[in-house]
Amino acid sequence: MSRMVAKVSCLEVIGFSLLLTWPAPVLYGQEIVMTSHKNITGTRCYEENKFRGTKYMAYFNGRSSFSWFCTR
Repeated sequence: MSRMVAKVSCLEVIGFSLLLTWPAPVLYGQEIVMTSHKNITGTRCYEENKFRGTKYMAYFNGRSSFSWFCTR
């Protein structure tokens, strides 16, 4: 494999991975959690509250799992 083919292959893999994973920063973020103290709420890095239980999370996780199984 020549150096040029290797560079093009690396760019294709990076582009493909960005195409598959771009929704992650949008869907995952801070989740609001209640604490045992009154009037104090906490945050946890997980899925955004507004996307919890939506079809977007199921689609993204399903597509990511499918991609993982296809590349194994």
